[in-house]
Amino acid sequence: MIEESLGRMVLTGSGGAVLATTGLLAVLALAGAALTPPSRSPSVRLLVAGTGLSLAVVLGLTVVPTGGWQRFGVAPGALDSIARNLRPLPGDLTAWTHTSDGPPNVALFVPLGLFLALLLRRPLAAAAAAVVLSAAIECYQAALTTRVGAFADVVANGLGGLLGAALAGVLLLLLPRDRGDGHAGRAGRRAAVGTLRG
Repeated sequence: MIEESLGRMVLTGSGGAVLATTGLLAVLALAGAALTPPSRSPSVRLLVAGTGLSLAVVLGLTVVPTGGWQRFGVAPGALDSIARNLRPLPGDLTAWTHTSDGPPNVALFVPLGLFLALLLRRPLAAAAAAVVLSAAIECYQAALTTRVGAFADVVANGLGGLLGAALAGVLLLLLPRDRGDGHAGRAGRRAAVGTLRG
């Protein structure tokens, strides 16, 4: 998905559309962080910004049709295309290890899983959200005339989200929780342990 997308951007001239889409989404993410209530700690604003910027990159690279937005088109029989392209196949669980776009697909979702898990303080929920987002993106891509969705990409993206969320889980265990007034509370470690359980 990623390497293929980058190659297509160069060949089809859709790089400008990808950059514009990513830039617009990044501006919206930063605006969302700036609008975070002042009563929240500065770390919450940073986590909102990190989550939003990570999401902007994911969406910028994955939702722009090949050739740019002017080439947007839904495939005839889009539902059939989704069912056909997203049906799990033997080898999909490990396909990311032996395809050129596998590792970049994993890496794309690591920051999103990390920042979302730190923001929510719920690593399992963040990992699940990454899988759901990836599945939605792949369904969208399978429905387009210029993109292809695949279950193997859902696996790779989900793995990236899980790795990011796992890293966040470790950080939540090691770092004291900010009470919102700039001081870390003793309850932070207990809260961090509780987030890993649910």
